[in-house]
Amino acid sequence: MYETAEKQKLIKKEVTKLKKAFKDLDDIIKKNAEKLIENAAWMAISLDELKHEIDITGYTENYMNGANQSGVKDSTYVRTYNTMIKNYNATIKLLLDQLPQTETHTGDKLAQFLLKK
Repeated sequence: MYETAEKQKLIKKEVTKLKKAFKDLDDIIKKNAEKLIENAAWMAISLDELKHEIDITGYTENYMNGANQSGVKDSTYVRTYNTMIKNYNATIKLLLDQLPQTETHTGDKLAQFLLKK
């Protein structure tokens, strides 16, 4: 786990990287995207921490419910990682959706190529 100051420094670096990637957004959209960028940066660094913990502790943990019920389950770190990676991906998708849409003709070119044969 990162120390608080070190984590904040890494988050700031990630925010800078993301802001650079989305620098061409319209100012109003950019203003609205700032919280998404901050959250994405925090999740990216937190996911790194969780991966490190999973590497140390493993993917599973033993559990004991009462006297007779025991077994193996996903570790708490794995469950947290799985939830956070979904949220991170959704946040990144929201950010990507803010980018200007460009018209691509890749499918058209592929269809033309296939029809030529």
